[in-house]
Amino acid sequence: MADWLHREGAIVDVWVRVEIAELAWGANGVNAVWTEKPSVSYDYWCRMFRMPAYMRCDFTTLPIATRYLSAPDERVHQWRAYIGGIAPTHGRKRKRVGLVWAGDPNHGLDRYRSISLGALRPALEHARVTWFSIQKGEREREGEALAHELDFHTLGPVIANFSDTLAIVQTLDLVISVDTSVAHLAGAAGRPVWVLLPTCADWRWLANRTDNPWYPSMRLFRQRVLGEWDTVVEEVRQALLEWCDAP
Repeated sequence: MADWLHREGAIVDVWVRVEIAELAWGANGVNAVWTEKPSVSYDYWCRMFRMPAYMRCDFTTLPIATRYLSAPDERVHQWRAYIGGIAPTHGRKRKRVGLVWAGDPNHGLDRYRSISLGALRPALEHARVTWFSIQKGEREREGEALAHELDFHTLGPVIANFSDTLAIVQTLDLVISVDTSVAHLAGAAGRPVWVLLPTCADWRWLANRTDNPWYPSMRLFRQRVLGEWDTVVEEVRQALLEWCDAP
């Protein structure tokens, strides 16, 4: 939305939470970022969620269906070196895939969107995938035990902020996530991302679709029955097999 305004001739400042301020600096069309009430005057102001109405957005003109977020170059280089030290690409044919299986437990609908790591096990047992957990929060260390059985690496404890997460996403081949901020980060960066959705999904995911006009690089895997993830995980497992075989 900032990019659309900028292309229309506006100088665009944004007022956001501290946690995403660095991300906002890397967004197309943003002139300045505030984390407290701006001290300067403006010709116009608008709440972000009101902008699509003023822009008269529809599926054919959606201006944010492009890559509009990127991490600082130095952050990407830092994480590319870190991940390369864990899983060197030289002589390897394994895909690097990021994984997020749980959201903020304080979210009102988290019990529907989050999944147990054990339920994902059929998809994780893929011989040609190196897994990187980019899970944050209370459950970020759950995958550490899998390192003894699978090519599975836990990054959560060394991820400091959203810019780190975005840089990691830009380094990986694919991200698989439940409906969390990481899914949106990957989509906004134009990176391949698969999202596992419950039947009671947020309105932004629309309905009866496996794609999403907000994020062209995204693929959706949907529940048929509330709380039943087995079918979804099996679809992800099959999709991984096909994806790894693709040229």
